[in-house]
Amino acid sequence: MKQPFCTPAQALRRVLDAAAALPVPATERVPLDDACGRIAARDLCARMDQPPFDRSPLDGYALHSADTAGAGEKTPVTLPVVMKLYAGDAPAAALPAGCAARIMTGAPLPPGADCVLMQELTDSGEEQVRIYAQLQPNANVVFRGEDIAAGAPIAAAGTVLTPAHIGVLAGQGIPDAEVFRPLTVGVLATGSELLEAGEAWAPGKIYDANGIQNAARLRQLGFAAVEADAEIFCARKEDIPWRDQAFDAVFYQMKKNAPAFDGTFLREAARVLKPGGQLLIAVQGAPEPLCKVGELLGLCDGDDHVSPAQLLKSMEDAGLEDVSWRLAQPMVCLAMGWRRR
Repeated sequence: MKQPFCTPAQALRRVLDAAAALPVPATERVPLDDACGRIAARDLCARMDQPPFDRSPLDGYALHSADTAGAGEKTPVTLPVVMKLYAGDAPAAALPAGCAARIMTGAPLPPGADCVLMQELTDSGEEQVRIYAQLQPNANVVFRGEDIAAGAPIAAAGTVLTPAHIGVLAGQGIPDAEVFRPLTVGVLATGSELLEAGEAWAPGKIYDANGIQNAARLRQLGFAAVEADAEIFCARKEDIPWRDQAFDAVFYQMKKNAPAFDGTFLREAARVLKPGGQLLIAVQGAPEPLCKVGELLGLCDGDDHVSPAQLLKSMEDAGLEDVSWRLAQPMVCLAMGWRRR
């Protein structure tokens, strides 16, 4: 009887469970210019209220709302203009009752003023102004901390930083952000039938598309993707074209008809892992998946059996620790271990 496929939710849960076992990547502090698309390593919070003062959202006049009582198109109220405020100015004094302050977009309200009247509802006077509308207290005022208050969260740890996050952080005067270093992922397309783009086509061959596509997607997601063009059917050192301690994790999904390695795969996988990095091997589609793992790793012949103890000892001999294996579901075997620190 065929085993049913797992649901999308089950598949996602398995991936997340495996990811949770990976080592936590190191962090680094980068300028905001380089932080977009990176993952916040800690909670990022506001240092100050934004805006840091009550301000005007439009060009007009700062007023005491009580002074506009009864104002209308046919019954204007006339007030003296006693100060002018532009964005970047700091009011030198409070606004006296019965007076107006000429104010521009973004300028702070002077103490005492509790509303702003747009200039289109006035005669735009410079020495004195005629007011044609009555206002309520707090009309047309952007209050201190209205956008974000000091201490409020901007981005939680684990958040992928977007241009919006960068803008808010910059508005706080924060010059940089602590982010996780991107994980380095090796992309290795295997198969004797594969050709690289640019090579002359030959009968029976196909061009490798999966490797390049997967590497591009990984880079889009923020990983540091390293491509290789080797055919690995025998895991000799020269066949795995990556430096020692290059990766945080090695994941290999074997198929039941995959060619067998010559027995050095485990050592090579441990070689390219960083200290504390994880090796995860999955085999599916085999009636006896644990035996298939042993066969594909070169630990036994196809007709022989490999015991769990033999598998785990081979992994330990290769330089791995905390090794384990389990049947994740019928016909799927997972073997995992971490490189010794």
